[in-house]
Amino acid sequence: GEEKKEGEEKKEGDEEKKEGEVEAPKAAEKVEEKPAEPAAEAKKEIDIFTVESILDIGDGEPLFAHFTFEDWALLSLRLELSLLAHAYKKDANDPERVGIHESHLPFYYNKYFSKSFTVRYYGVESHSSLIQMVKDAVSLAEGDVLATELAEDFAFDTL
Repeated sequence: GEEKKEGEEKKEGDEEKKEGEVEAPKAAEKVEEKPAEPAAEAKKEIDIFTVESILDIGDGEPLFAHFTFEDWALLSLRLELSLLAHAYKKDANDPERVGIHESHLPFYYNKYFSKSFTVRYYGVESHSSLIQMVKDAVSLAEGDVLATELAEDFAFDTL
């Protein structure tokens, strides 16, 4: 009985060698990927607010090298809402009109950017929920009016 098992093991071993020849590059790729993972984890621990240049966080890699579609969408939203708050205040040029009311965001967003403002694209149901997602750039001030935390002359190339 044991001889058959040994024979079967040899057959399996032979099959593995044949498969191993084909799969050898895959195994080598896996070995190469494993050391790269801890390096990626170390880069994730970088404090983005202390980075001197977003174009090089070390080894010539930009901060945004691993951004996904969602990251770019939220970055664009932060920029657009901040610009919208500043532009409206400047265009209105009226101390009584301190900003855009939450309920008017879709109208003015469309007016300034020629795009629809659909909060469901971001997985939320209300304007205030969406603004909470980007609260580091904009917020709702007293009276549910859009306000931005960024200065009007903020240098966006330093983000």
